[in-house]
Amino acid sequence: MNKILFGAALAVSVISAFAEPDPNFHIYIAFGQSNMEGQATVIESNKIPNENFQVLASMTCQNMGRTLGEWAVAIPPLFHCYTGLSPADYFGKTMADSLPGIKIGVIPVAVAGTSIQLFDKDQYASYLPTTESWLQSKAADYGGNPYGRIIDLAKEAQKVGIIKGILFHQGETDGYNDSWGNTVKKVYEDMLTDLGLSADTVPFIAGEVLQGGQCAGANSQINALPNKIATAHVVSSAGCAGGSDNLHFSNEGYQLLGKRYAEKMLTLLPSRAPVLSSSSAESSSSAESSSSEETQAIQPRYSIPKTEEVPFNIYDLSGKKIGTFTAQSNDWKATWNSIRGKYPEGHYCIQKFSR
Repeated sequence: MNKILFGAALAVSVISAFAEPDPNFHIYIAFGQSNMEGQATVIESNKIPNENFQVLASMTCQNMGRTLGEWAVAIPPLFHCYTGLSPADYFGKTMADSLPGIKIGVIPVAVAGTSIQLFDKDQYASYLPTTESWLQSKAADYGGNPYGRIIDLAKEAQKVGIIKGILFHQGETDGYNDSWGNTVKKVYEDMLTDLGLSADTVPFIAGEVLQGGQCAGANSQINALPNKIATAHVVSSAGCAGGSDNLHFSNEGYQLLGKRYAEKMLTLLPSRAPVLSSSSAESSSSAESSSSEETQAIQPRYSIPKTEEVPFNIYDLSGKKIGTFTAQSNDWKATWNSIRGKYPEGHYCIQKFSR
């Protein structure tokens, strides 16, 4: 009887495991105005695909073969159908190249020329009618509510992956006073609330505007964001070449800026750890006995040296530490099996603690 009940419970767990988001699919929201949108002409070398870097289409672009709400390999332009290279392009490429076995996804929403008010869910409806028709047309690509489009897409993305960070590039239009920073803070906090995310595990990364450019005065407020937002970080644009308009970056400038976003994000990610499940959906060999099924439910994706007794940390998929245990390095799995009943069914990261 006990075996039957155990089998039934395992079956239910396996079914639910298939519906869980992939912890190795890291997703980033990218939003802002024209420099996030990307204004540099796309060249052939920018189009080299990386299958582990994907974009969740924020609008249907027949010329790019993308459909709203569907994932596609990320090839620029990402934000609108006919814009240019953006910092998100080389952010994603660099992240994918730096994290073998991890898939990177971006949710791109940007509107050239806009104030931060367009991304404030409490201000956009009154702000948008006051703008130029061309800006309204760009906002219409996102259903007239860019913030709403971000949230809708992000909720779909959470079904298949884990949101790891928010990338921001805006301020040329209105980033010159303290109220701008307050609105940025509100938009970030609204996103976290509306998506059920924690600031501790979803940092906010802002980029400087073109140094020495027409709107360089916004950089003082951009650099002050960490004073308002504890989990905000700023990426320097020093050395990022500008375009002929002295406002937007050049192709090389966007590449360098995007790489800097990635370099910053890589320093904020928790140490790489094996992704484990409290009841894995992976099938075991038919030759294995039923008595070994419980042991096979945990499948490490790396090997730990067989050394002394050491501590291990337990993380949930948001990156939050939820427990610890001590075990022999060569027998840690048995210890985990003996205590995993204390935790809800699901996937966990078990990481060897390094002093």
